[in-house]
Amino acid sequence: MPGKILLVDPDPNNQSFAAELTQAGYEVQVSNTGTDALPKIRLIKPDLVISELTLPKLNGLDMIRAIKENPSTQNTKILVFSSLADQEMQEEAKALGALEFLPKSVYKPGILTQAVKKHLP
Repeated sequence: MPGKILLVDPDPNNQSFAAELTQAGYEVQVSNTGTDALPKIRLIKPDLVISELTLPKLNGLDMIRAIKENPSTQNTKILVFSSLADQEMQEEAKALGALEFLPKSVYKPGILTQAVKKHLP
């Protein structure tokens, strides 16, 4: 059975990203900010968090750091799907514990689902 995903992204297109994943059989919830996502992660215990880095209130890197520093969420899998394609940001996200960095600039329908399938059995 496909897993639960929390998509953290203020982008108005996040509904189409969520729809793609729902159509693939995943249970998807959406948060628009990092500060809203943190308590939701503790509550719903998603199998995967997909996050933008440019988030209001708490940026994506700080959110990843908070997830990985909290014993109750530190094993949460994280995939970064971001409009920021800066190499340094990609490396920092991976160093903090993100499994993969997928730039939005390469997005085509199906790419997000393919990336998710690599990390969720």
